Amino acid sequence: MKSAKYKKCLQLIMNSPFSVKKLTFFRGHDGAGLNADIYHGKNKIAEVDDDGWGGGLAMRFVGTNRNRVPDSTVKVIDELLESLPEITFSDVGTSDSQSVYTWDMEHLFNELIELESSRKDALKILRKASAINKDNNVVSWKYKASLLDKPVINNKKVSTFRDSFAEVCEKEGMIFLNNLPKDEAVKLIMETL
Repeated sequence: MKSAKYKKCLQLIMNSPFSVKKLTFFRGHDGAGLNADIYHGKNKIAEVDDDGWGGGLAMRFVGTNRNRVPDSTVKVIDELLESLPEITFSDVGTSDSQSVYTWDMEHLFNELIELESSRKDALKILRKASAINKDNNVVSWKYKASLLDKPVINNKKVSTFRDSFAEVCEKEGMIFLNNLPKDEAVKLIMETL
C-alpha cells in the first residue's frame, strides 16, 4: 500500500515540467522492456530504455556524449529531487523496511514512465462507459463511450445512454467518469491504479 507521503511525491512529479513521450513496451529476456523519451517542458532531454535483461535504465542525454548529463538538465532534475519529501521503502509499498528511499535520476525517470503508463491505461478505460464506485475502484461496462450519446427510449422517455449511465451512477453513489472533462477523469482513474 502506497503511503500519503509517497502519493505526494507522485503528485509533485506529475505536476512537474517533466514528461514521457513515445513510451513503448516489449517482451525482453528477463521481463518487460521499454523505450521512452524524457522531456523537460517542450525539450527532449533524454532517451531511456530497459532492454529486459535485468538491471536499471540505460539513459542517453540529448546533445551530449552518451554518459555526460548537461549541467542545465542536472540542475532542474536536482531541484525536483530536492523538493520531494523523504520517504521509506514501506511508503513506496515495496517492503516493510523503514530505510530511506533515495530519490535519484533513475527513480525519477521510472516514476515518470509509470505515470505515463497509468495515464495510457486510464485513457483506455475511458473508451468504455466507466465510473468509480464507493470503494474507489474503477467500474467499466462493455458499452463504448463513443456511443453514449445515442438516443434510447427508457420508460417511454427519449434520452441517451449517457443519461442512463449517469442516473445509475448517481443512484449507486458512483462518479460517472465519462461526464467529466477528460483530464479530470484521467487523474481520478490514475489515483485508483
